[in-house]
Amino acid sequence: MLRDQCGYNIMYNYSSNNKTIVSVTLTATGNTCNVPIPVTFPGPVRSVQGGTSEQVGSDPLTIWRRLTGNSVTYTLTTPIAV
Repeated sequence: MLRDQCGYNIMYNYSSNNKTIVSVTLTATGNTCNVPIPVTFPGPVRSVQGGTSEQVGSDPLTIWRRLTGNSVTYTLTTPIAV
């Protein structure tokens, strides 16, 4: 299966006052994708939750994650102001 066929989506989750992004949720059609989906973050996350992290030099953190029936939410260590 190609990554684009998974129908993946990345959703930003906001704080209760809508002033910061506090986490990111990765979904796909049926929450299943056997091809790793890359998610790039501007800083560290609390847990990679079964994904594989990649960061070379000063590049941003990228987590590669397969979905096996459930969405996954990554909580940012430092919320991002919007």
